[in-house]
Amino acid sequence: MTMHRNDASPSSSILAMGKPHRDAFPSTQHSVEESITSVHWMECAGDQLRPGVLAKIDVQGYELHVLAGAERDPPSHRYARN
Repeated sequence: MTMHRNDASPSSSILAMGKPHRDAFPSTQHSVEESITSVHWMECAGDQLRPGVLAKIDVQGYELHVLAGAERDPPSHRYARN
């Protein structure tokens, strides 16, 4: 995948920065594309996720893509949205 690494680090994302965001936050004007490897989140969390453990995702607008991958998760996992 391509990551858009922004000089304003919190604005880095797989999604490209929109013009309205760049206009509202001038410090986000410059970014570079960087190749990254994407893995399913269960490969990262592994056995640490068990009943009663809360996992928070903050992926700069890419949440729906992450949750779409949840189809591969064990049926014991539950999801909440706020």
